[in-house]
Amino acid sequence: MAEQGTNVQRVRFEIETRGRSGLISAENEARTQRALAKAYCDNPAVLRHELAAASKERQADGDGGRGGHARR
Repeated sequence: MAEQGTNVQRVRFEIETRGRSGLISAENEARTQRALAKAYCDNPAVLRHELAAASKERQADGDGGRGGHARR
């Protein structure tokens, strides 16, 4: 009985740890996205340049710059 309780505690701890890790990752990603959005607002030329570069990259990959979506 005590062994089963220990296993339950171990599983609960693993689940909580994964949940916390996921939350921390999501918070870090949100922080990064906010910083990037602020940088783009402060300097829209950087955004235009990066969008143009990404479009050229997609065209070089052969999807015509459509981001992998075929026109219907």
